[in-house]
Amino acid sequence: MTRMDPLSSLTQEGTQKPRGTGDDPFTLSNLDVEEKPSENGRLEGIPSTALDGDRSKTLKFLMDFKSFIIMNEDACIARNPMKRCEYFLSLVQGPQVEGWSLRQHDWLDEVRQDLSVIP
Repeated sequence: MTRMDPLSSLTQEGTQKPRGTGDDPFTLSNLDVEEKPSENGRLEGIPSTALDGDRSKTLKFLMDFKSFIIMNEDACIARNPMKRCEYFLSLVQGPQVEGWSLRQHDWLDEVRQDLSVIP
């Protein structure tokens, strides 16, 4: 019984030299191809936990929110300033911040109707 090596194609299509060491042809150069973002820009990661008015948690909340938005910069909600503000305000909840939050929602509604309100 003789061993037969598989025949390779003589067409030009398969002439690209494989990359890698032979053990695993996947190399860092394969990471150069960026994935196309989805059409709706779905949010990824863990969103910030709601801020209940405890001022000692404010800086952590702001840092978490900023990181989340930067991570999702291709999402519609992160690209649109009005949506981003509304999303932020939706995370500010509780009786201690209810009045402030309501005033911010009212102001954003004013701005949405007339951009000249912004100083």
